[in-house]
Amino acid sequence: MTVIFIPSAAKSEQDLIEEALKASSMDYVVAQTTEAIGIVDKTSDAVIVTNSLNVTQEGWLLDLGEVPLFVYGHKEPSKSIQERIEKFYPVPFKLGQIIQDLKNYQQHVVAQKKLQDIQLGDMLLIPSERILRNVQVDQEVYITDKELDILIYLIRSKKAVGKKELLQNIWQYADNVETHTLETHIYRLRQKIMTHIGCDNFLETNDDGYYLSY
Repeated sequence: MTVIFIPSAAKSEQDLIEEALKASSMDYVVAQTTEAIGIVDKTSDAVIVTNSLNVTQEGWLLDLGEVPLFVYGHKEPSKSIQERIEKFYPVPFKLGQIIQDLKNYQQHVVAQKKLQDIQLGDMLLIPSERILRNVQVDQEVYITDKELDILIYLIRSKKAVGKKELLQNIWQYADNVETHTLETHIYRLRQKIMTHIGCDNFLETNDDGYYLSY
């Protein structure tokens, strides 16, 4: 996993975060927003660490695709951007917490890659490559780590799962958190499956929650 650090204008802040990343022994690069796009294109697993002031410029975020964001700052990003954020750290924040969360995320990605392929009727889930394939029509789509987490949780549950349970287990959210984040992820995952691999009834909903139909 490569950590792409996009600094703000504050030099002292940049130096502190760079020092912490170097001490962590994680692979990292320091880049500006335009440079980050090129790095992401060449890297299979990347995350971005940046100041919330940078993510107010939504144009470059769209070019990055679905790279996880670890964002710190005084101003909490808008709701449209919050859906893209893995973690937000309001000022004052602890650098050690950001580094630990990055390491935890890295371990999670490694664990995902070790999972065996899962056959789901006409669908084949390939966790090591984050791919969902419709074997009947030989089409596939790339999914994000969160989308993979959702699918694996639903597979293991073997029943419909409510929003509260998914938020607690996938995002570790508290009971009072709004469900907009989950609903957005579910909507995007459904759109991917319908558009790219031609299946409109794989991820379903009933009164009890979300479930997979195969």
